[in-house]
Amino acid sequence: MPPLDPLASLIENFQQRGGTIWACPPCVTSRGYTQEDMLDGVVIVGASAMHAEIKEGAATLSF
Repeated sequence: MPPLDPLASLIENFQQRGGTIWACPPCVTSRGYTQEDMLDGVVIVGASAMHAEIKEGAATLSF
């Protein structure tokens, strides 16, 4: 929605700056998706990987 950039542009910018997009396994499975359905650079990963990153000091954002 203007004045925001298109979602594809935001995703590309995020990934170019080193960001990784994780997809929730139960959410992906419930929709019938597999890794092959994901955009390039999107990884299906569970909560344990997220918790490990947070334990190492990763920044988080919740809303």
